[in-house]
Amino acid sequence: MVANQKEVQANLHTPGKFEFNIHSWEDENEIRGFKVYQDSEFDKIVESINKLKKSLKSEEKIGFLYADEEKSIHKRIKEKFGDLIDVKSITDAQGLEGNYYIIDLNQRPQSETKKSEQKLRDEFYTAFTRAKKGGIII
Repeated sequence: MVANQKEVQANLHTPGKFEFNIHSWEDENEIRGFKVYQDSEFDKIVESINKLKKSLKSEEKIGFLYADEEKSIHKRIKEKFGDLIDVKSITDAQGLEGNYYIIDLNQRPQSETKKSEQKLRDEFYTAFTRAKKGGIII
């Protein structure tokens, strides 16, 4: 860790009752690892997306994996950032890869919470490993 970076640690509790200890490091230009927010923290999410934008190459996008298509958070983010955000369902994450991803794991549809714990764990792992550098978990 470089002197002007700060480390952030957060616990993420998922609908499948899994607990992850998430670390991220950031400075004024970059985020490494995953920052964790609630969807009610929209201004902080926007601030972090703006930081992610600083380190993107010219044609590069930020991926967004959602669990619930009906939630407004991915629509609000897409509205704010337009074509910079590439939105996909978390179930379509296999094979995707990019430097940064926003992963929305909150409030999965009721039908999704009935999946086996192993299937949910596999989906979460697949989503987290799409990002080479890090991103945001909502």
